[in-house]
Amino acid sequence: MAEYREAVIRRFAQRMAQGDFVAQRSAAVIGGLPCTVKADGVKTLSHGNALVALQVLQDRGITDPRFFTLAQIEEAGWRLKENASGVLIQGVLMQYQSHGDGHAKRLRVYSTADIDGPAPWMAIRDFNALTLSHIVAEGGDIRAGLDAWVKQAGHSGSEAQLRRQILGVWLEAAGGLEGMTTPLAATEWQRLSQWVNERPERLYKAIGDAELMFADIAGQIRALQFEQKGVRDVAAKAIASGSVPSTGNDGRKDMGTGDRLTWIERQYKSRQTILGVPFNMKDRVHQLGAIWHPDHKIWFVPEGVNRALFKEWDLSGGLSNVATEGMILDSFAAAMKEAGLRLPNEIKADGEWHNVRVETKKANNAGAYMLVIDNVLTPYGRISNKLSGLREEWIYEGNLLTPEQRKRIMEQARAREELAQKEQREVQDRVAQVAEEVFSQGIDAAGHGYANRKGVSVDGLRQISGKALLQHKEFYGENGRTVIRANQMYLLVPLQNEEGQIRNLQAISTDGKTKSFMRGAQKAGLMFVLGAPNFAALQQSGCSIVAYAEGYATGFDFHQACRAPMVVTFDAGNMESVVKRTAPLLPKDTLKALAIDNDQFYVEKALSHIAEHVGVNPFSGQGGEVTVVSRYGDCALCEGARRSISLGDVQADGEWHKGPKGNYRVTIEREANSEAVRSLHVEILLPGPDKDVRLSNRFNNRGAEAGKVGMVAAENCCILAPSFSSLDGRPTDWNDLKQVEGYEGVLSQIVSQLDGYAFEEWFKGQAPVSRQQETGAAGLQAPQTALER
Repeated sequence: MAEYREAVIRRFAQRMAQGDFVAQRSAAVIGGLPCTVKADGVKTLSHGNALVALQVLQDRGITDPRFFTLAQIEEAGWRLKENASGVLIQGVLMQYQSHGDGHAKRLRVYSTADIDGPAPWMAIRDFNALTLSHIVAEGGDIRAGLDAWVKQAGHSGSEAQLRRQILGVWLEAAGGLEGMTTPLAATEWQRLSQWVNERPERLYKAIGDAELMFADIAGQIRALQFEQKGVRDVAAKAIASGSVPSTGNDGRKDMGTGDRLTWIERQYKSRQTILGVPFNMKDRVHQLGAIWHPDHKIWFVPEGVNRALFKEWDLSGGLSNVATEGMILDSFAAAMKEAGLRLPNEIKADGEWHNVRVETKKANNAGAYMLVIDNVLTPYGRISNKLSGLREEWIYEGNLLTPEQRKRIMEQARAREELAQKEQREVQDRVAQVAEEVFSQGIDAAGHGYANRKGVSVDGLRQISGKALLQHKEFYGENGRTVIRANQMYLLVPLQNEEGQIRNLQAISTDGKTKSFMRGAQKAGLMFVLGAPNFAALQQSGCSIVAYAEGYATGFDFHQACRAPMVVTFDAGNMESVVKRTAPLLPKDTLKALAIDNDQFYVEKALSHIAEHVGVNPFSGQGGEVTVVSRYGDCALCEGARRSISLGDVQADGEWHKGPKGNYRVTIEREANSEAVRSLHVEILLPGPDKDVRLSNRFNNRGAEAGKVGMVAAENCCILAPSFSSLDGRPTDWNDLKQVEGYEGVLSQIVSQLDGYAFEEWFKGQAPVSRQQETGAAGLQAPQTALER
């Protein structure tokens, strides 16, 4: 996900240099901030989504800021126009590397220019130049006032310049105002483009901070508008409503509607301050004594109530609701309890996964959570209940901070983050020493059951008894349990850095069902290189092709077939990290071949999941069909590369349906410019004795998704995926292909998919391994490349 965000940001940086970035042209003609329209109202897009949508609206000259989902379009009876492309938006931009699918939500939405049917849009402007001037410049020059506003937030140099430009875009779109951005010379935009390219996260932070500053300005303007509302009209309305009854307490009991409104108006007239209250805190401020005004749609503190109780919601000083750490933790704790997790003594907001007990009779450690508060625009987390199957994303929905508050809290957060990173490095360095020690204790791996079954060489690997591994706490989970068995032998595959230093170990059982890494060890960015001593040597070799793969067995077979140096990354998530980290270190003209796993059976897995939990039959042979891409090449659909799958009785229309055991909903995301299914989001509600059990899972071709991320991260890169003449046994990787077609079949597909890359010289003389050579491959020594000789 982070790689997708980086690609979007780099595209923005490119547009800055070209002079057509959204902040380089006026956004005043757009009829409001981009928004999605739902049954319960309009939701304004935020963060990067908003900027992408504004850029699209500006590029296409669209004034209507509304966007709709495909399901909404179909439900309304509207029709997409021919060649409608839509805009891809997504939730919080996160990277997940364990516990679940690890995919943030993405959704394609369409502007009204892509749709036949929606009613015309009437622009509603939140404020005008007069109110904006009063807030930021006290009647003076608005642009100069905004510049000062940004500087007061603690920004300077390029940081301030970029935030200021994006803030101007928000103001222009929301208020229909021109000239809110500061004119910059082309050379300045070139410099900003380079500044963003150096560290892409700078733009995303600038977007978030500009949005916070805009929210602060808008909050003050809203309060000002209420202050300026005609008091005479309010008084007249109160008089027209009749006399005010004399009652005890607050005077609200036993009032009629008219009497109550009169009383509210009188209280509002003498109010102390107006409040900005999130919906989920309305009961709390009501208990403290605040009053809701039904006409103005706002909370206020009446005379005689202690105003200090409402400090965090008080808008009078320009402060919006302060999302304190305690409020965020309380909100997350409520979500954990809702998911059936028992609360620990302390919720750790360190971005790491932590195991907790679940609310069952056995109360086992089947729950887990991850929470991030520091250094993000919006706090987010993940909650997992393995017992119920629930995997849930959580996003804090409260209001954010003012720039001044954010600056102070971010400084504290950075200090905590630096300390946490220092402690993490110390732990990883200690575990790396244990990894070196354990690996040195291992014996020759020849004859290990996993290598025999996969038919791969064990050069550079070792094996060790489970009993020896259990002497080290790093092979136990956080809950004290372990998957290692004392009476088994485990194949040890080292995870190394670029210089070849061992930092972690993967322990593989004889049957291959257990593949365990060391707890507390580094994993992201680590690898095992075949065909060279380490990546540093590979980097200096000048090889014309370097391959990447997930697992050791599939990586070895790809390397064995074509002799190309291979970087084993251990799983799809780490392939993204390794490619992003190492591919830029290779010469630009070196082809980076991503030998992905073709995990194409995700629709079948989704259907089995629904059948198991809901009881709907996906194998009836009736109902609709979907197609999936069964073969990839250069991240594009290949000719004859799709296959159809029957859904049986399962409905996949994004709506809720009832099954024998519960209700379910299947939402499909399709490949770009294609009807092929890219992913399925399956949501299930199961009735329980006390409350319903919610399951949420996303199914996709994880190997292909990792390859697509790699394509964005690396220049001169291609995807190579195995295809199979028979799908019996659900084959997915290059080792599966080798088992059926031998190394001749593997090499044939590699050469075919690399057609057009002119690697004849590389493959010249690289004859496929013979069937005789394949026999007993577990004792086979891998053939040397020029780098190893």
